[in-house]
Amino acid sequence: MKVAIFVPAYEAEKTLEWVIKRIPKEVYESIVEILIQDDASKDNTFEVALKLKQDFDKIIVIRNERNLGYGGTKKKAYKYCIQKGYDAVVIVHGDGQLPPESLPEMLAPLHSEADIVLGSRILGDPLKGGMPLYKWIGNRFLTILMNTILGLNLSDYHTGYRAYLCAALSAIEFETCSDGHEISSEILIRASDRGLRIVEVPVPTYYGAESRSCSSRTSIKYGVNVIKMLFANEYKKLFPH
Repeated sequence: MKVAIFVPAYEAEKTLEWVIKRIPKEVYESIVEILIQDDASKDNTFEVALKLKQDFDKIIVIRNERNLGYGGTKKKAYKYCIQKGYDAVVIVHGDGQLPPESLPEMLAPLHSEADIVLGSRILGDPLKGGMPLYKWIGNRFLTILMNTILGLNLSDYHTGYRAYLCAALSAIEFETCSDGHEISSEILIRASDRGLRIVEVPVPTYYGAESRSCSSRTSIKYGVNVIKMLFANEYKKLFPH
């Protein structure tokens, strides 16, 4: 299986090297590429990535000329991986909030039992890792709502730690997904509609001062948009045009 690690990086100059160097040796040796995509950072993220490329021969660095947003930068990377003919892609954020050490557990289910693997923060005790209480409460509310409507039993729809078979990404037509944070839930809604296999593995979470996190305002906006998206999807199924 040809696997790429995708590292979305936005103003991650202080954490990017730390994240890359924590990728387990056996994972590095098995993958074909580490794609670091700088989403038009205003700091030295791009320069740090280029320096890392000198020490890690599997690193490819791309810089977006303009900020594409959380969803937009992911869609660009997914398209890149599919065009390269890769079988799978796993996402490790450049801010260090989610552990590269969990990559073996993230990738293992793709070989036989999963189309999508979620690194569940909820199963990994996120409050102990510093997740703000309001985020935990919002996550729990949205997760219960989505499980009820979609008929699934997932613990964390909103994690950014994910591994996909590229065939699964093509099946859900990711190109038309949101450019915002809503893409996280939107992909899983579409995956549920298409009967794709979703597996969760527990991962620890680290909310340090250097990690990036949505503001309360952005989190509320995300929640409202996900609810709208969820009910719009159900309406389309009930009343197809």
